[in-house]
Amino acid sequence: MGYLLTVLTRFFWATVQGVAGQLSIGMAGIFLLSLSVCFSFSAYSFAILSKNFTFSFWLTFVLSLGLTSLVGFLFSYLYTKVSKDSFTVLALSSILGFDALVKSFDGLTGGVLGISGILRPAFIGKLSSLAVFAGIMCLLVLTMHYFVVKSSLGRKIRAFKEHPVALESLGTSKDSISRFVIVWGAIISSVAGVLELMRLQFLDPSFGGIPNLILFVSIAILALKPKVSSAVLASMFVVFVPEIISFLNFPSQFVGHLRSIFYCVLLIFLVRQVSGKFTISKREI
Repeated sequence: MGYLLTVLTRFFWATVQGVAGQLSIGMAGIFLLSLSVCFSFSAYSFAILSKNFTFSFWLTFVLSLGLTSLVGFLFSYLYTKVSKDSFTVLALSSILGFDALVKSFDGLTGGVLGISGILRPAFIGKLSSLAVFAGIMCLLVLTMHYFVVKSSLGRKIRAFKEHPVALESLGTSKDSISRFVIVWGAIISSVAGVLELMRLQFLDPSFGGIPNLILFVSIAILALKPKVSSAVLASMFVVFVPEIISFLNFPSQFVGHLRSIFYCVLLIFLVRQVSGKFTISKREI
């Protein structure tokens, strides 16, 4: 039962992180690879605040979201000052930069040893309670994402990707749309980071990073259509397929590599199939 609850909790936070990827990459066309940094930064902010101060869980949670939103504002500012290609490289390099930063400030972040002994509050002390809490947070994020997708703001975000000149001709600033997408994506990623931190109760430089980047980019690629159901189904594929493969009767010394190879082959095949069926045509505004 513990294994099922663990996988279910991973699915919930992966869906939340996948929503951020779908919003930025799928809908807006912004390769916000720094979402992985926001994921890790929120977890470190939460852990440092909870270890050094006697704040309540909710206050610490809100503060970590607020601090991560500042990181989002920083990346949104950089997005308006550099080219798209430069921003993509900058966002990718920020993952390595954050890793080096965490390892350098060992007095604050624990360095390579990380931060241990992160306690859950009483209401999510049990794994079953944590799974329910993660499910509620996931449902809230999906609900907000649904309203964004269906609103005029969602149409403007898609227009930002498809017809940016026409969007500005109608009086909507491209900078304001990109700023919303990046900051809101950072906040959503911070929620996912705290949920995963509550599951692990331990932090080290390997938290988030490139594995998290692969996860949310995979979900964003699979969730081509700007629909909530696409993000959920893509998250199910990314989370559950590797777990199913682990039950296959492969030799133990090869199972990890075979799982990764099989997952990559399935991902390539699925992207190829889906891209041919669900190509989004350009809309006239």
